[in-house]
Amino acid sequence: QFESGGFYPSDYSDPANMTVFGNSVQKKAKAKTRTSPRVAAVFSPQNTTRIRLAYGHFYQMPSFYALYADPDYVGAYSTYSNVLGNTDLEPQKKIEYEAGVQHEMSAFLNLRMTIFSREYSDLLGIREERTVNKSVYGVFENNESAISRGVEIGVDYQKSAFYAMLNYTLMTVKANLDPPSGPSTSYSDWQNRSDQRLFPMRWDQRHTINFIAGFKTETLGAALGLYYNSGKRYSPEGLSTLSNPYLTMDPNSGVQPSTVTADLYAWYRFVRFKGIELRFTLLSYNIFDKLNELSVYNDSGRAYERSVDSENLAGHHSDFNDYYDRIKNPGMFAAPRLVKIGLEMLY
Repeated sequence: QFESGGFYPSDYSDPANMTVFGNSVQKKAKAKTRTSPRVAAVFSPQNTTRIRLAYGHFYQMPSFYALYADPDYVGAYSTYSNVLGNTDLEPQKKIEYEAGVQHEMSAFLNLRMTIFSREYSDLLGIREERTVNKSVYGVFENNESAISRGVEIGVDYQKSAFYAMLNYTLMTVKANLDPPSGPSTSYSDWQNRSDQRLFPMRWDQRHTINFIAGFKTETLGAALGLYYNSGKRYSPEGLSTLSNPYLTMDPNSGVQPSTVTADLYAWYRFVRFKGIELRFTLLSYNIFDKLNELSVYNDSGRAYERSVDSENLAGHHSDFNDYYDRIKNPGMFAAPRLVKIGLEMLY
């Protein structure tokens, strides 16, 4: 059970009673009570094989900003600029189905696979409201849905001091629209909401591969991690015609470049006395110094690249940089190689 303890207006056409027509009263939000049934079963047809089945309902309250944003409703009178909180929001719901199998190939090698499906409803969205003075604004509401499906396959190996793990995940995530990004959400970004098809979410990352290998002895240990992630989604835009200067395609129909990262961790114990150990440690992130793009421009699909015309260049006036310096944002890339050497004491 959850109770926001807040109030919401009875009349959203004049929620703060700022006009002579105002007659809105404050209504107390009701407590939200939900039951989340869950069931799981595990059985072993063989000594080396285990099969797992699971089903469950899960609930989560929306973020506090969606409940309590602009509690005085002043933002309702500024067209397209604000989204009001809603203390009467319902819990967001997830129904999850999962089936998995784990098989012991040998004393050193295990194989595992999991298939899952997750259905989301009552997700956070925005509805349109209009005031008596014709201002248009948004109110947070449970009006979105999503679905996620995927499969995860893994292999684990361990023999003596050596170990390795390989994991692959294929997953799709689709929804009506990306959820509001935070308390600064502008309703102007939510005006065109007539298309209720399911689109990929902006964090929809189809393929993920993780590989970790290493060894560990009494005095020495090391581990190498290799990580591959296919690109996340973005909404492409491109120059079109004079009557329609910018062509916008389906939301999140573009795919960013994939990323590859390698990390290394190693240690050497050189002192052990009365339960106290001293170690030299080496930790290196992105050891190959790969330039991974974490975000891209919508008109190019790449970092550091934009569609630039003569007007853009002519409109830039500076004695310190040129126009292209404005679009070269280092924050669009992952961190470069980082190496840490340290001394560690364990007791």
